[in-house]
Amino acid sequence: MIINNMKNKAILGGVIVVSAISACLLYGRYQYNQGYNAMKTVMNNEIAKRNEEARALEAKWQSTVNELDKKHYEELNHAQTEINRLKHNISTGNKRLRVAINQASVCTRQNTQTTSVDNAKAYADIDRGTAQRLIGITERGDKAIRQLNALQDYVESIHKE
Repeated sequence: MIINNMKNKAILGGVIVVSAISACLLYGRYQYNQGYNAMKTVMNNEIAKRNEEARALEAKWQSTVNELDKKHYEELNHAQTEINRLKHNISTGNKRLRVAINQASVCTRQNTQTTSVDNAKAYADIDRGTAQRLIGITERGDKAIRQLNALQDYVESIHKE
């Protein structure tokens, strides 16, 4: 009976030790989960804060880009209106393109007197078709320059931030 009593005490002691270890492990796991959840909350709050800052910065950039778009669109529209007006005036003969020429290379009659105020230079009119083509070349070059300037403005506005 004493042996049985000792066995029972040993078993009871073992159960108590196993229970204590289990309780410690469970409590440790509980504390770990609490810490993990607290850290997860802190991280989620930080992520939300950073996302909000990023959205605010993106909205500011978008506003700047929209203003630049409006400005450059108005400039491009005005330039296109002027080019169209010039093309129309050239096609109707209301305007002419002229180039300075070297008088030495021009054959003139000897009795012809110059009526120009600027006697040092002579001018020649460019025919309408050539003038239209020259304006088209200039138009494409001006458009490319405007696009490059717009792109530089966009990049500069974003890099200022």
